[in-house]
This record gives sequence, structure tokens and C-alpha cells, in this order.
Amino acid sequence: MILPAETNQVKAFHFRVGTGKRTLTLREKVRIPPTSHHATRAERHHCSLSGSAPLELRVFEIKTIALTQDYLLFGYRHRKVAMDTPLAPANTATPFRDYIPSPDNPRSKELAQCDTYQWSANRLAEPFVADWQRKWTEVSNEPYRSITVDGNIIPDLYHLAEGKGEDGLRAPVEAMVATVQELLALDLPPAVRDSLSKPVDAIEWRRWLNPEIYAYRHGVRLEEVTDEICEAVYKMVISPVFMGAEPNVIDDGPHKGTELFVDQESTALGLMQSMDEATVRKVRIFNHLNGPEYPEGRFHRADQRHLGGTFQDNRVVPYEGVKVTSLTEPQQNQVWRLIELGLNFLPRGALAAKIAEIRRHWDETYFCWIGGRAVGDAFYYNIHSPVTMIEFDHHTGVFLNNKEPRPFHIHTLVRTPNGNDYGKELLRQYHARK
Repeated sequence: MILPAETNQVKAFHFRVGTGKRTLTLREKVRIPPTSHHATRAERHHCSLSGSAPLELRVFEIKTIALTQDYLLFGYRHRKVAMDTPLAPANTATPFRDYIPSPDNPRSKELAQCDTYQWSANRLAEPFVADWQRKWTEVSNEPYRSITVDGNIIPDLYHLAEGKGEDGLRAPVEAMVATVQELLALDLPPAVRDSLSKPVDAIEWRRWLNPEIYAYRHGVRLEEVTDEICEAVYKMVISPVFMGAEPNVIDDGPHKGTELFVDQESTALGLMQSMDEATVRKVRIFNHLNGPEYPEGRFHRADQRHLGGTFQDNRVVPYEGVKVTSLTEPQQNQVWRLIELGLNFLPRGALAAKIAEIRRHWDETYFCWIGGRAVGDAFYYNIHSPVTMIEFDHHTGVFLNNKEPRPFHIHTLVRTPNGNDYGKELLRQYHARK
């Protein structure tokens, strides 16, 4: 079923899920009653791409694990070509509760006796973490050079926006400035104000990190400030971007049913399952998520398969896998979907500009995969071009005790190679103009 472009107007139709009927109402945003797992996932796809532009939908019929038929709905606003490759079922075959440590586990006992500050102090005293922090400090004190494929920055990739941008391809600059001014206008304690107010090129920007330990005490901890300050801070975003979850699902309590990153999981699995074996052999750079097949430096105990993690600002990261242009058109559409999901934290104008930037380098964009491609398998993928690097990785447990990577512990990273993490290249151009 293909719905016409005017479906951004108010309409309704019925579709079958299992043995029951569900109603989909189309407005500016697509609303789907969360009465089925797949319908809830479809709602998130649509809402992230909704707007006044024409919206094209296609209904796909797939087989679930239980061999019953479901229907999935997908929408694209940026392209008028609907996906021809369906999503795989959600990758939730391994329940995280099987890996919750027992209360008498030494780690559980330590957690019960610690607050976050004591926990951090204990971890920083461990030789591995202490050495890790020493290396962090060393590399963050080095001049910024950027992630590159060979140590050389490709010039002339990024440009300051002129005027108000073209076709809405512009960050919401006025709103960003107003948000910062709103935050700084609050009655901030002097220590908080000092922590918040740093030069735009301060070293602190490069000392971000994702572990739960307080290795560097710069900026403010949101749990330590007032709700008013928190609400003001939540209106801003920063890049590079790390997002993760362990576990990635809430299965009890008032937020039961909340899931994170399942769209990326199912889209990626659908992509890999659509490939023939010859293509898989080219795309998959390692069969397993760790082991002797890895060269030195390709796996790290904490970052695991991630290449663009904390304090990796100057890392040389060669392209791996295949050029996406070697894939079929439906498979390339799936890669585009992964890119959109990886960047959907951006405001609409900034997202449109970034998508256009990536599109200009589509024939230089690579996709690689590590691990299995069946539902329940853990895996890693990387989408890498001169202007973006988007990584997705399943990890071993930190607070859960799974010794092997499982789909319920997820890390994602977004980097801007060739000089523009932290907006460095745009800042350079701005200062040159001044």
C-alpha cells in the first residue's frame, strides 16, 4: 500500500497487526496507538521525520520470530523513495535480567556501600583506570589535529553558513544564543557560573568522557544543581555526541516499555540480512566481537570496538568495509536511515544541512560490520566518510555481569572528521574573518 503525498493532511485508515485492527491518524505528526511493539517503533520513525513536507509511507509484510505476520510502517520525509528492505524484528532475544549480579556479589556489595563520589574514587584507584586517566590527560594536552584516515586533514570540507542559509539548511542560531543567555541570566552561584563559562576553545571541551566515574570535575553535574538550571541546560546539545544505555529497556515501573536504540538495531539487522553472502564477506571486517583476529589497537577493554571514543580526537581511523555506493539502492536507503537515526538529535535545519553535507560525499562513504546478523546477535557498525563517522556498538557488562557483548548494552558515537569536531574548523574560519 502506498499512500499519496497529500497524507500530511488529516486522514485515517485501518491496518491489521496480528489478529486485531489498529487505527493510524495522519496529521503533521504521525500518531500510532502504542498497542503493539512494532506500532510503537513505527511511531518513533514517523515523528522524527514529520513535518509539512510530503510524507510517503509504505506498508511492509514481514515474518516475525514466531512466524506470525505483522505489518510495519515507515516514513521518509527527505527522500520520496520508500524503503524496499523491511526492518528486522527488535533485537531483544537476550533478557538483561539474566545478567543482574546477585546481592552477595562483591561488586554489588561495594555499590550498596558507595555514593557516586566514593565509587569514582575507588575506580580511579584501580591500576587500569589510573593508567587510562594518565593517558587521557596526555592526549588531551596534545594540540588538536582531528580524526583522519591517514593523518592528513582533507581541506575545504566545511564552510561557515552565509546569511540565513539556503532551504532551511541552518542551525537555529538565534534560539541557541537565547538559550545560553537564559541560562546565564539565572541567579547562578559563583562557582557554577565559573564552571559553565569557558572560552570557546578551552581544553575542557576535549575532556568529555562516557564512563560513570567522575574523572574530571569541570563543568557542572546536573544532579548537583537546581531544577531551574537543569531545565535551562537541557535545551542545549554538544558535539561530539556519545549516547548509551545499560540496559536499553525499562521492563517494569511507570516507564515500562521504554526502549532505546531499537530502531538502529532493527534497521541495521535488516540491512545485513538483505545482503548476499558475497557482500557480507566484504562488509564484515571481523566475524567476532573480540579475539586473535584483531590487530593491535583495534580492540580496547573499555571502548571495545569504538574508534572515536573519549580522548580519540587525533586518532587515525582508516576506512573499513565497502563503499556504500557498491550496495543496492534499497540497501543504500537503509544506510541513509541509520545516518538519520544517528543524527536525529540535531535541530531540523542543522540536520538538513548535515544530511546535505554527507550526500555531497556519498561516493566516499564506507560501511563496515563486525559480529553476527541474526536477531539476538551482538554487533558493531561504522558509517564513515570525510564529514561524518557514526558508530554503534554492543558492549560487555559494566553493572550487569555479561562477559560477552549483548544487545541490551549499547554505545553510540558521532564524530566529525577532518578538523571539525567541536566546530574547530568553523571556529578557525570565523577567527580568520575577524
